[in-house]
Amino acid sequence: TVGDHVLFGLDALFEADATTAELQGLWSTDGTADGTQHLGPATLLTETTLAALPLGFTTHDQDGNGRANLTWLSSDGLTLYDWHLDSLAVAAATPLAGPGAGWSIKAVMDYDGDGRSDLVWRNTAGDVWGWTMQGDTMQAALHLGEASTAWAIVGSGDFNGDGKGDLLFYNATDSYYWVWQLGAAGIAGQGGFASPGAEWSVLAVEDFGGDGKSDILWRNTSGALYLWQMDGLAITQQGFLPAVEAGWSLAGTGDFNGDSRADLLFRHTDGSLWIRLMDGLATLGEGGPGNPGADWQVLQVADYSGDGQADILAQHDNGTLWVMAMHGTAASGGASLGGLDTSLWHLA
Repeated sequence: TVGDHVLFGLDALFEADATTAELQGLWSTDGTADGTQHLGPATLLTETTLAALPLGFTTHDQDGNGRANLTWLSSDGLTLYDWHLDSLAVAAATPLAGPGAGWSIKAVMDYDGDGRSDLVWRNTAGDVWGWTMQGDTMQAALHLGEASTAWAIVGSGDFNGDGKGDLLFYNATDSYYWVWQLGAAGIAGQGGFASPGAEWSVLAVEDFGGDGKSDILWRNTSGALYLWQMDGLAITQQGFLPAVEAGWSLAGTGDFNGDSRADLLFRHTDGSLWIRLMDGLATLGEGGPGNPGADWQVLQVADYSGDGQADILAQHDNGTLWVMAMHGTAASGGASLGGLDTSLWHLA
């Protein structure tokens, strides 16, 4: 179980000096330091220097090339940057005008079924809009609907397996969940279900069973994890997942071994990472890529390399970004993406 193992023996362990922002790569095959490689300075970007660098878009695939992008939204809502990654480097970056203050990106997913991720926006009044994307170009803006601000968007996925993204809402007052099943023209269907209880909250919406339909991972206030395997809005199988020991929390979900089933990435308060390879309710295997340090935080999990296996995007406290390329539970490489001032830019 998580916490039972010493997490070391990284293929590539990264470090950053908080004062000089210098990156080093530490290679180890048996848990001992075999040597270090100087990777050079990691420049911390400000709002002015960011515009001069090659930038890109969010951890979904607006290009349809199998590699996740990074989508950054400025704190004032006026500017988007799409970072296109290739071989774990920013290959291109494109700015795009944002809708302005009061709008936030709630999902980056393919809701029209063309194989390219689109952007789902919501404003403070509750309006929900979609931007149909083709690479960096917004093809169309579509009003998806309105929902009272009592309804919060708590997840997105494909519940009915039609290849088009859906939105999951929650109303805490009514203790009820509601799903918008989306299509190219907007809401194609909808329905809801009662909350399992106020002590339960949605932790992740992913396909854990490999049937092409999203499932719901719940977390209890006690820390317990419970999985609903779904077919549309119906529960087909459910049960508790193995307990997580004190100090560990879920940091992300993604398909780390390329079997079309979502896996779980946990992080300890000391910075250690641990992965459970999942098949529905069953654990297929587990292991850890190591401990990058408590001063590194997991930002996102997505397939940045295009090999069909999820990778890990982390950020140092000094702003440095790092992609850890993964192969199952082991790190297979990594690269710095430079730095970013996250008080000015937010990852969608």
